[in-house]
Amino acid sequence: MAVERTRRLALLLAAPALLAAAWTITLETWRALDPEAIAFAPPPVSSLAEAIERNDAHAAHALLQRGADPLAHIRVSDPRLTGGRTVDLVPLVWAAARQSDHVVGVMLSHGGVSPLAADQALCVAEAVGNGAVAATLRPYAQGADDSRRKTSAGVAGCLLPRAAAPE
Repeated sequence: MAVERTRRLALLLAAPALLAAAWTITLETWRALDPEAIAFAPPPVSSLAEAIERNDAHAAHALLQRGADPLAHIRVSDPRLTGGRTVDLVPLVWAAARQSDHVVGVMLSHGGVSPLAADQALCVAEAVGNGAVAATLRPYAQGADDSRRKTSAGVAGCLLPRAAAPE
């Protein structure tokens, strides 16, 4: 009787672990066979800032097609790029800072560039060493930010307002 009770208790304790292991194996097999399945897709992108963070040019294009303003400022923060400060930037500038080359192209093709934004994005592209994006942006830049590019303290010097930029 005691042996039977011990076996039942062992089965009751082991059953959830065995079921969890079987479920995990099934799920991971499914993921390996069909990684694009809806169950494994990231949540949909709801803003240009998210599209840039994910380096998702298709999502950025879709948002712009649905009426997102490519010149509307987005609020962003990054420990490395902004020194942890929250700043308002045009999406083109943030795409250049995040080195989202294809998103930069999408922003340009949807009119997401102004002379000031192009100058700031060019400053950022040069600061992060992204020559391809810098070359793409150079025709749009007016040179108004040349002094900032020459004296800026890395990416933060390009992204932060003059008063907040580290010297």
